Amino acid sequence: MLGAGCLAAAACGTSATTATAPATATEPATVTTPATIRVSSPAFATGGRIPVRYTCQGADISPPLRWTSVPSTTKELALEMIDLNAPGGTFAHWVLAGIPSATHGMAAGRVPRGAVAGRNGFGKIGYGGPCPPAGKPHHYVIDLMALPKRLKLSPGFASGALAGQRPVGAGVLRGIYSRG
Repeated sequence: MLGAGCLAAAACGTSATTATAPATATEPATVTTPATIRVSSPAFATGGRIPVRYTCQGADISPPLRWTSVPSTTKELALEMIDLNAPGGTFAHWVLAGIPSATHGMAAGRVPRGAVAGRNGFGKIGYGGPCPPAGKPHHYVIDLMALPKRLKLSPGFASGALAGQRPVGAGVLRGIYSRG
């Protein structure tokens, strides 16, 4: 998952802040909290039900997304959509990197020019919509990170390539989906 740690910090504020914490007994370290990016979708409200169209039971295309408040120091954006309730642990449905920093969203089923898709949990490159087993709703998180450097990843990169990045901004959109 891209940003559990970085997004937990980002959810608390709307701009980057700096705090000092001791790195060792004699030397302070600077810790920067990422600015909050506001992420939304015209297809569903945050915390709402993801429409069937964007799942394995529908057209299985990526939902439309919009975002604002990307820090000016951003060199590229990266995105990951995960299922928090997958039987085997978190499951990546979509991983993108190389999204141009000037981008403010994407249409349904489209990826911005220059973006590079990674391999999802289904073993395919690109988007694979929610497809949980029948039963209780699963919770999905779309994490967006503003990165201070370009990653230069190749198509099909592993989602783990995004772990450990230190974003200058981060945002999250949550949704739920269940099959009957």
